[in-house]
Amino acid sequence: MYLVLVGITVAAGVAVWFGLYAGVLALTRSPKVRPAASTPDLGDETPAVAGLLASGWRTPADAGQATLLDLAGRGLIELRQPGRDATQTTVQVNRSGSRDGLTAYERMVLDRVEGVARTGPAPVSALTFRDEGAARSWHRRIQAEVVADARRRGLSRRRFGAWAITVLAVTGIAIGIGIAAVAVVTAPADDEGDTAKFGMIVGLALAAYGLRYPGERDTPAGRARAAHWLGVRQWIQAQPALAYQPPAAAAYSNGYLPYAAALGTARLAGAVLDLGMGSRNSAWSRHGGQWHRVRVSYPTNYRRYGRTVWQLASQAVLRLAAGIALVVFYDRPRGWLAAVSPQLQTDVFDLLEPAFVVVGVALLASGAYLLVRTLLDVTMRRTVTGEIVWIESWRADDGERRSYLAIDDGPGERTKAWVIAEADVRPYHHGDTVRALVRPWSRRVQRLQMVQRGRRPAEVADEKDMDQLMTTLVRDRVAAAATRSRTWIERVADVLGG
Repeated sequence: MYLVLVGITVAAGVAVWFGLYAGVLALTRSPKVRPAASTPDLGDETPAVAGLLASGWRTPADAGQATLLDLAGRGLIELRQPGRDATQTTVQVNRSGSRDGLTAYERMVLDRVEGVARTGPAPVSALTFRDEGAARSWHRRIQAEVVADARRRGLSRRRFGAWAITVLAVTGIAIGIGIAAVAVVTAPADDEGDTAKFGMIVGLALAAYGLRYPGERDTPAGRARAAHWLGVRQWIQAQPALAYQPPAAAAYSNGYLPYAAALGTARLAGAVLDLGMGSRNSAWSRHGGQWHRVRVSYPTNYRRYGRTVWQLASQAVLRLAAGIALVVFYDRPRGWLAAVSPQLQTDVFDLLEPAFVVVGVALLASGAYLLVRTLLDVTMRRTVTGEIVWIESWRADDGERRSYLAIDDGPGERTKAWVIAEADVRPYHHGDTVRALVRPWSRRVQRLQMVQRGRRPAEVADEKDMDQLMTTLVRDRVAAAATRSRTWIERVADVLGG
């Protein structure tokens, strides 16, 4: 039964290493920055870097759009709106502008515009990538260059420093050596060392995982500048007109529109400009009274995400049963094969049997974990109230039609998508304020209630989408302001006798 002991050692070693990894993540998390006093003073950082700092050292989804608006404000790009509809804005490169001193990501945006508008002005909608892979690659390069710029300014650093990487790598290798030692000590005399080699492979795999890029974190200078930019965002949010400025306004906004876009408050400009980022990952919300961007994250573990209690419990029981079978009967296949055909070589089982035990122990651990978490999930239900910012239907592998339901439920900038049966979410739309009874771990919505019905596009004459709706709101506000101004002037004229 030495393989059982080795399997338990592998499971324990892996659990210890990932516990250490979680601890390092906790120690290197950037603390929340308290905003400085509200201020209109812009700094030396580019809008993209300002957005990185204000977003907690996460590159904002609007980094490319903000950079485009910044280049327009500096005269390197021309954005023109021929009519009242902001979606008809055109873009072209100003050939007389100088590229000296541009950052790498500013050059990338400029090259993108130049590639689309080679022969003259092009609609801004043409900037959207037609290939999802190309869009993802382009935005990753933009994000990498923004991070590199922030590092050069001393405002950001790699989340895992040399000490963290060294600790994780050394611990992983040590665990591998420990597994190999247990295998050597407990192995029978005829063992050829395959189990020990397997242990070293596990250790090297853990060490390699620790070298993955974990993101960015703060620096002392970065925290100071992040506080400043959070204060700028508060000032911008107090200027509601900026939220409704079209992209063409970048040329005469005194530099504020690009920063409003980077800080997630330029609703109209951000909605019109699309450089290929999926709106499902960065949605607009007015929960709390002010327009702001909300980052929406989606699941990576589809085996539990959105599942019913019965489905999760069934998975747990199946894993436990399979794990018991592998651990108890790990050596039976060798005997079965020998009984069927004695002349066949069974040396391959010297490598397979340790794998059977390791997999069996892993299944036992995951099955027990899944069962406990499911029970806790049922008992820890909670209520979420907020504005619907995204609904998307999809078909699960069990055939059920489900929908992602993203709800902005607080002042934070991030939220996770819940899952609900498609039929249950059909009466609801973007902008509705709802109350949902949810299970946090499986992220399943059990009950959904309307709190306040949002405005439907069909209720606005001649409007087909939110971008046109926002343009109409801008026009109406300007007309109302002009009417109020004329009324005030007429009253003064009456008093003066003119």
